[in-house]
This record gives sequence, structure tokens and C-alpha cells, in this order.
Amino acid sequence: MLIMTIVYLILLLLLALSARTKYYLYAKTASSLCFVVIAIVGAISRHAMYTLLLMLPGLLAFMLGDIILAFKSKHSLLLGIIAFSIGDLAFLHFLADYHDFGLSSLLLSVIALISYVFIAKKGIIDFGELLIPAGVYAFLEGLVVMKSILVYRVVPTRFFLFIMIGMILYLISDLVLMVFKFKKKSLAIGAAALALYYGGLYCLAICFFFI
Repeated sequence: MLIMTIVYLILLLLLALSARTKYYLYAKTASSLCFVVIAIVGAISRHAMYTLLLMLPGLLAFMLGDIILAFKSKHSLLLGIIAFSIGDLAFLHFLADYHDFGLSSLLLSVIALISYVFIAKKGIIDFGELLIPAGVYAFLEGLVVMKSILVYRVVPTRFFLFIMIGMILYLISDLVLMVFKFKKKSLAIGAAALALYYGGLYCLAICFFFI
């Protein structure tokens, strides 16, 4: 795991250095693919292939969404939101086996949706044509993060601890990214969003080493 972590950090460094170059897409693809490879290696080493098969659709959807965003085309943000939403649904399906759906599961989703509507109506951030898909995504993201917290409370293992941490970092990264994409194009904010996102995905990948 140490070697893979070092490789992952090197790839993230190359990603940061290639931010304004033609190699950015390749660096982003390699970084995204790396966390999937880490998860696969962890699952193989711990004989957890069945669990991997359940989580792999979510990881692949996150990887695809990340790569799509690197294209920076007119429709890339919408397609990225769709891919990440599919990833959220895949993880919700996986986590549902460990915690029944209830009102407590909706807590963060409701907060996220109310905050989103407030931000949009007040004109704090103009989401434009992404208003509805981004709202749906905010709801799903709140749901999957809350579900990861509730599952860890029921099954307090290191496996679910890393999933919970990963999901929380994933949520925070999106909050930072929202500011970067729609409000303030700051290099520091963009770097923070990437660090939080890849840190979250790293946690989701290494959880297999603790299953």
C-alpha cells in the first residue's frame, strides 16, 4: 500500500504541475485510474472481490466524471454531474445493505437542498442551465454522505470509517469546487478542491485494505 500511495502522490503532483498544459487530461486520467487500481489491489489482497464488485460501479463513475471534467468543453460540467450522480447512486445501493432507509438518512440531503435553493434564489451563485441537475446532485450527495455516517455508527469498522471520511472529504471538495467554478477562479481554491477530492477518493480506495 505504501508504494501505491507514493505513486498516487506523484501522479497528483504531476497533475498540479500540468494544470495549464496539454498534458492535463493525461495526468488527470492517470490520477483517477490510480485510485481504482488501489481499490482493486486492496480487494485482491484481502480476498474481498465480492465487496469490490459492489463498490466498483461507484468508483468507476467517479473516475469517469473526473476525466470528463478535464475536457472543459461546453457540456463537460453537465456530463460530469451526471456521472458523479450515478456514482452516488451506486454507493447508496451498496450502503443500503447495512442501514435501512429512514428519515435520518434525509438530514444532510434536506440541508443541502435548502442551502442550494437559497444560494440560487438569492443569486449568490448563478448555476444557469445546470440549476436542476446540480440540485439533484446536491440532494444525492447529501444522501450518500449521511448514509455513510449512519452505516459507520451501526458498523464501526475501519473499512466503513474510511468510506465515511472519503465521502465527507468528497462533499467538502464539491463545496470548494462550487466556489471555484461559479464564483472565484482562484488557483488556491482550485488546488484545495482537487486535494480534498483526491484525498476523499484515496480513502474510498484504501478502505479495502482494512476490510
